[in-house]
Amino acid sequence: TLLGLLPFLVLLFPTGRLLSRRWRPVAWSLGLVLGLYLTARLLTPGPIDPGLAGNPQNPLGVESAEGFLRLVQTLAGVAAPVLALAALASMVVRFRRARGEERQQLKWFAFVVAADLVLIPGVGEVAQRVAPVLGELVVFSVTISMIPIAIGVAVLKYRLYDIDRVINRTLVYGLLTVLLGAVYTAGVFGLGQLLNPVTG
Repeated sequence: TLLGLLPFLVLLFPTGRLLSRRWRPVAWSLGLVLGLYLTARLLTPGPIDPGLAGNPQNPLGVESAEGFLRLVQTLAGVAAPVLALAALASMVVRFRRARGEERQQLKWFAFVVAADLVLIPGVGEVAQRVAPVLGELVVFSVTISMIPIAIGVAVLKYRLYDIDRVINRTLVYGLLTVLLGAVYTAGVFGLGQLLNPVTG
């Protein structure tokens, strides 16, 4: 649900209004798709959460409409990424038109959204495999909480921090980390191949 609300933030930040009336169909479509998906998910029969003890079944599930409800979820899952891309397009248009303070605010927001799009699939998946509770409670919570923090910084205190320097350092340290990881992996793999005849 939280991720489903993210495109609305992208559409409305930082003024709280859409760019123009042309973007209203995107906002209405997002609301419709999110509402249909949540309703279908709520009424779909089956286990509430396979990880819960006792494997409890959904008490609101409608057995006779299971096929239709799963079709609605599938269609909503296909439409949601398209509408999310439309929301990102509105942010690009808004950024190109913005000047001064609004441009700085959009930089903060775009930086955190981009970081979340990288961290949630990447770090979240690793944490989920290593420690499922850690992945669900810590990584997801931290990455999602970065969005309101960035909004607060952008709206209240953006002048205290140079976002261009933050982005630059993030890219430099990120690339350096990837490079060191690649060198380490190549070294371990190379040594393993060299020492394999000796160690068997």
